[in-house]
Amino acid sequence: RSGPDPHDVLKWTVDDTASWLGQNSLGLLADKFREHGISGDVLFEVTREDLAEMGITSVGDRRRLLRAIDQLKIDANARASYSVDLAVV
Repeated sequence: RSGPDPHDVLKWTVDDTASWLGQNSLGLLADKFREHGISGDVLFEVTREDLAEMGITSVGDRRRLLRAIDQLKIDANARASYSVDLAVV
């Protein structure tokens, strides 16, 4: 699927983050992320408390979002490791 590159999360714009939310069936949260300026440079630091402060009141949405962020971290780390491995070869 196309969209923001998980390898470059730290360079994502707010719109990239919103696009990623849509790809993960969390598009209903995109406006909140835009309103609060959540871009890639802070996405991995978002906490449950931040989400509540942003007005995301659904526990299910918060849990799904945090799970998606955790998976994104894994994907980003796996790609970074793969790139390093290729550089060594």
